[in-house]
Amino acid sequence: MQQMAMQQQANAQGGNNTGQMNPQMQMQQAQLAQQQQAQQQHHQAQAQAQAAQQAAAAAAAQQNQAQPPGQPPQPAQASPQVQQPGPQASAIQANMQQAQQQQQQQAQATAAMLQQQRQNDKFKGQCLMKLMLFGDSLSSFGVSSKSLESYMANGFQRSAAQGAKQRDDLEYWTKFVHQFFSPKGVLRHTVWVADDAPSNKQYEITFPALPRYYHTHFESGIKNMQMTVERGTEKELPNNGHYIESPKASFVYWFDTGAQVSSSL
Repeated sequence: MQQMAMQQQANAQGGNNTGQMNPQMQMQQAQLAQQQQAQQQHHQAQAQAQAAQQAAAAAAAQQNQAQPPGQPPQPAQASPQVQQPGPQASAIQANMQQAQQQQQQQAQATAAMLQQQRQNDKFKGQCLMKLMLFGDSLSSFGVSSKSLESYMANGFQRSAAQGAKQRDDLEYWTKFVHQFFSPKGVLRHTVWVADDAPSNKQYEITFPALPRYYHTHFESGIKNMQMTVERGTEKELPNNGHYIESPKASFVYWFDTGAQVSSSL
């Protein structure tokens, strides 16, 4: 009887011990489950961070490929966060922009110089031809102009014939001046005066007075004017100008009386 009572008591104690151990095992199992879940979350966070880095690197590579030549490559960003450039990076970028501006300015200056050179080559030789045409038009006035008798033969009285001839002659010289002179140009004429004190007197004829200036020559008895230029050479001026140099040039005036007067230039 005592043994049975002791065995029942031991069984009761064993049952109590078993009931006490079950909560501890449950807590250990719950802790293990939490640790496994934390490890899984940590692995997932690492995988997401690696994927974000790879995506940022791929985007930076595409941006560098899309940039034009001469642009500095953009640094690859390891994270999607926007990073402000440091002082050293800003200085490098400013220097590169300044170098690009200098290259553009140099290219523009070179293009302008080449264009100016092409224009100079285009006008080279044309000024000398223009001067020859000036001389031909000057000497052809006596041939192309009509005489006073031809106007009087049409039934005009002498005064009316003189007025008609003067209008036609002035119209010729007006066209002549507009063809060969600039509106801002000035014709300088120097006359040698042989008095007791010989000297040179210089006269300037402006653009509006030039037609009347040439017309007066023929009203004063000159029949023909001829210009001669020997060994003329064309030279360039700094401001896209040209001038013609000749060791010997002169104007020859032929009068109605047959007299001839030559003036050297």
